[in-house]
Amino acid sequence: MINRVLKDHPKRSELHHVIKVPVPDFNDGDRFDAAKFRLRIEEALTTDRIAVLQWMWRIDPNTDERRVPILNSILDDVVTAFESIRDEGKAGYLMTFPYTVTCARTAIDTGRFDGLIAYHNIIETEMADLFDDLEKRNMCFLCIRPLYQGILTDERAGHDALQHGGPEVCR
Repeated sequence: MINRVLKDHPKRSELHHVIKVPVPDFNDGDRFDAAKFRLRIEEALTTDRIAVLQWMWRIDPNTDERRVPILNSILDDVVTAFESIRDEGKAGYLMTFPYTVTCARTAIDTGRFDGLIAYHNIIETEMADLFDDLEKRNMCFLCIRPLYQGILTDERAGHDALQHGGPEVCR
């Protein structure tokens, strides 16, 4: 839907947006596929460039014990694929959605990302312990779900008001 709106928008060159790039995804056998990575970006390229790629490495089961070694084994390929797209002017920054503090720490320690994208609000504060280190390394943190799926607003007063299906129910 966003692609249809932005395709002909008169100010599309002034827009900066973030897209999710889940490669590998749960059914990819823990393998990074540079062609799939590029395809996801090309499909979402509705402005002159995508400001931030929110890269996610999803596996099944999605546990730290499995995710940390996989990051280390595919990271060079991810960065190479990103740099090619960046050098073509199609994307600006590579950030990652680490899911957990352990994976966030691992991602930070690689020195290969521009920052993290993660949940942060008055209920979900797990990533706050990393903020000082991110600042020292000149990495950024992009907060998502600041109102905890609307629960922290008057519109939704509790968990029972949430629809099933996750963050996409946010306004």
